Amino acid sequence: MNKKTFILIIVLMSIALAGTVSVQILWMRNAVKIQEKQFEQNVFASLKTIVAKLGIQSTIVKLSAEFLDLDDRTEKIYNDSIKTQSKITIFALDTEKNDSVVEINDLEKFFKKLKIEIKETKDPLQKLNLNLLDTIIKNELKERGINSRCEFAAVHKTEKGEEIKYKSKNFKTSYLKSKFKTNIFITDADYFLVLYFPDKSKYIYKSVVPLLLLSVFFTLIILATFIITVNVILKQKKLSEIKTDFINNITHELKTPVATLKVAISTLKQDKTISENKTVMLLERQGNRLQKITERVIDSSFNNKPNINAKKINVHKYFEYLITDFKHSINDKNITVSFKSKVPENLFAKIDETYLTPAIINILDNAVKYNDKEHKEVSVTVFSKDNFLFAEIKDNGTGIAEKDKKMIFEKFYRGMKGNIHKVKGLGIGLFFTKQITEIHGGTVYFESKKGEGTKFTVKLPAETL
Repeated sequence: MNKKTFILIIVLMSIALAGTVSVQILWMRNAVKIQEKQFEQNVFASLKTIVAKLGIQSTIVKLSAEFLDLDDRTEKIYNDSIKTQSKITIFALDTEKNDSVVEINDLEKFFKKLKIEIKETKDPLQKLNLNLLDTIIKNELKERGINSRCEFAAVHKTEKGEEIKYKSKNFKTSYLKSKFKTNIFITDADYFLVLYFPDKSKYIYKSVVPLLLLSVFFTLIILATFIITVNVILKQKKLSEIKTDFINNITHELKTPVATLKVAISTLKQDKTISENKTVMLLERQGNRLQKITERVIDSSFNNKPNINAKKINVHKYFEYLITDFKHSINDKNITVSFKSKVPENLFAKIDETYLTPAIINILDNAVKYNDKEHKEVSVTVFSKDNFLFAEIKDNGTGIAEKDKKMIFEKFYRGMKGNIHKVKGLGIGLFFTKQITEIHGGTVYFESKKGEGTKFTVKLPAETL
């Protein structure tokens, strides 16, 4: 990963994290606003119910001064009007309750008593019971799910200002600014009830605590993931740099012996008696191959994907040399390697020998390594069809189990049980083969049955010249 890519990843992840946190904050603010609005709606609804339950709106009637100053003539009219009846029933209108019935034997006595009570009761709030009001408020708020501490006051508005008539124990004058107010009497707006919640903010935020905790929890997970990801990227970058330095050191160390080997081969070829010797020719091919591999390793250490340099190669000669070199490398009498070429002499394929050769050698090596037969057989058949080259590599080995077939081309996968150290390898051979084949524009596939061997086929573009 280069520096620009790393910086881009960090920037994008930072933007994503900042965006997520911003959305969470906006979401929490909206949740608080919704809770606050719901709280206010419940309180205003409670105020109406509280006043209604007190029954003040319908039980206290504001009488005019004219009624309070009734003269004897008015009383005489009442006296004359009721002498014919011994018992009168008076119905009082109540907006809350229509079942109030007052019965008196003497209407005259009733009116006199009523006049006296009204004259003596200059302040209607004197009829209020503070303990009853406190109980009604607490019960009503509790019914609506409001458990926050509430302070209240019954207030009379006069020309001099607002006068608190009754209040709860901890009610303060500053609480009169509360928005939670309602008239106690329908006919008189000068008397009103005030509710104040000192812990309103605490109560509202407490109601969204579970959502807040979940939001913080998931945000922390995202933040932790971000930090871990950055650390992993940094570690991988450091390991990549170490790997590159190591490969560079190894390949540079190999350059000297490879150069020495080529000089020695050139010296041998100067002797005409041995210049055409097959062994010398083999050494020369392998020396050239080793030099190219060393150069390719240096190149690939700077590129994650191999940078191939494909050239048109004669297919028949290429596979002939490849199989010959492979036979010399195994040197085992119990292994038979056969080669059959069915391609025309003028068939060419555009390939990079440095990469394709080890890719095919990997299949040949596996045909020998994963074979527990006493006599191992490997056959290579090359043919062409529809402008494609087909190289079939068949063995009489153990075959591939069904459960391993899907994973056989995965990196570091080794389809074996038991002691895998009996067969040397890292599990990257077939992964490399598939990668190189696909870079060349081809494919690799196989047919296998457990206990009956395996046949790999490498398919590459080819043309006749």
